[in-house]
Order: sequence, then C-alpha cells, then structure tokens
Amino acid sequence: MDKRLASVVVGGVAALLTLIALLSPWWTLAVKGGFRVDDESAGPFDEGKRGNDSLIDDSEAAVAGVLVLAALLCMLAGTGLMFLRQMKREASPGVAKLGPWIVAGASLLLILAAILAITTWPSDDLNMDFWDSQSVGGFTITTRASLGWYLAIAAALAAIVGGVMGAMRDEGEAAPVAQVQYARRIQ
Repeated sequence: MDKRLASVVVGGVAALLTLIALLSPWWTLAVKGGFRVDDESAGPFDEGKRGNDSLIDDSEAAVAGVLVLAALLCMLAGTGLMFLRQMKREASPGVAKLGPWIVAGASLLLILAAILAITTWPSDDLNMDFWDSQSVGGFTITTRASLGWYLAIAAALAAIVGGVMGAMRDEGEAAPVAQVQYARRIQ
C-alpha cells in the first residue's frame, strides 16, 4: 500500500476516534459499597450531567469539547487534502502538502484537551485527584478518566502517525530544494 494512501486511512481512523471521543464521557465518579454501585460520568457537552452538583465545571468542560471539535475539523480538512494529493486532483500542490501537517497539528489540540480534562476535575470539592480511590465508612469512591479521554489520546497518536506518513516523500521524489535547482538547470 502506498504511504500516502495509508496516511489517508490513518487520518480517517484518527478523525473517527476523535468523533467518538467527543461524544463519549471523559470523567467518571464511582461509589461502591455493599451491593450498591453508583457511577456518574460526564462528557464535554453532556448538559444533563452538569449543574450545581456537577462533576465538572461547565465552562472548562466546554473548552475541552471545543478543542476536540476543532481537532476533528482539522483532521477532516487535513485528511481531505491528503486524499486529494493521493488522487492527484489538488488545485495547488503546496496547499495539498499542508494536509499531513494539519492532521499532525490536530493532535496538539487533542493533547491540550486531555490535559485540560485533568485540570477541570474538581479536586478541591472532592479532595481527590483525577485518578484516585478512597475508602470512607465502608464505601469506596473512585475517580477516573472515561472512554472519551482515552480515545482522544489514541486519536492524537494516530494523527501524529498519519501526518508523518503523509509528509514523507515517495521514493524517487526529490526534496523541494532539489526540485527547484533541477528546474533552473533545465531552463
């Protein structure tokens, strides 16, 4: 399989993982005791779970969600440019070559969103860290990251791989500087 086609596939997988991460919960608080287990999870745009007695702060969670949404849009745009480059239909070769870098850059937004998710955890209210467990009066209280947080990290890694693969030159393709020098010799 061609490197550029593989980069389009990996970029598409990264975009799909990002979409699922956006729609999945990122924060979980679990209380276990006896035969009773209570779990409360919340995602960046999960309005029903937030409020005065929320797990997380509305505005900070929304910022994490906006970062993931921006990363998703960057991945879709970058993957589209990589696809056009693969199909040799780009309007401008310079613009199409930006696709891999846009996809790889989207991973920075995802990593920033994941770090923000850790900092939005209300450790002051609960006296617990993002990944923590405490036993209180026969109950075990556990805080942890949920599926969406892990998918965002996986999507960031896939975006980096897809971007690097897409930015690699094909065999026999000269570096841009060499192409310019060769073109001058011909003229």
